[in-house]
Amino acid sequence: MSKERSDFSEKHLLRLAAQGDKEAYGVLYERYLDEIYRYVTYRVGDPQEAEDITANVFVRTWERLPKMARRHRNSSSFRGWLYRVAKNLVVDFYRRREPMPLPDGLHKEDGLVEGIAAQHTKANQLVEAISLLQSDYQQIIILRFINQLSHKECANIMKRSVGATRVLQHRALERLREIIQNESTEAR
Repeated sequence: MSKERSDFSEKHLLRLAAQGDKEAYGVLYERYLDEIYRYVTYRVGDPQEAEDITANVFVRTWERLPKMARRHRNSSSFRGWLYRVAKNLVVDFYRRREPMPLPDGLHKEDGLVEGIAAQHTKANQLVEAISLLQSDYQQIIILRFINQLSHKECANIMKRSVGATRVLQHRALERLREIIQNESTEAR
């Protein structure tokens, strides 16, 4: 990949990639791979599954790029499109997934939450708490605090107004605080 191409604007790279330029798409891939992977990892919790899903995000966008480029010349960013594809693939992942059975002899009432909390570090506890949030709350927390996107970028990705993403973030943080407080109370 040439240094020159890595300096091109997203719009220019998209135009080249839509015409079949694999090197231009490679620059876009390098730009967004880490943040899409982080997003997916926090949504599914399994690094190997996250790798597979992330790879599928980029394969799907590459395959559909010529069609999307014609349809959405200036209406949305490539980054936003990547996040929407990632979100849809995460939803598909959970639809296909069978619920995990509890280990033999363990019932929901046996303190599974306490056992998990005792086995994990603070970071894993946070990931677990985030996974208990509803989908939109998970998404705003991951976009804002894990991938450190602005409210404007989140609004574009989530197809909401900036004000709506601010309200959503506030509600998500309140709910996350409740979950963490409940888990710490139960662990005592």
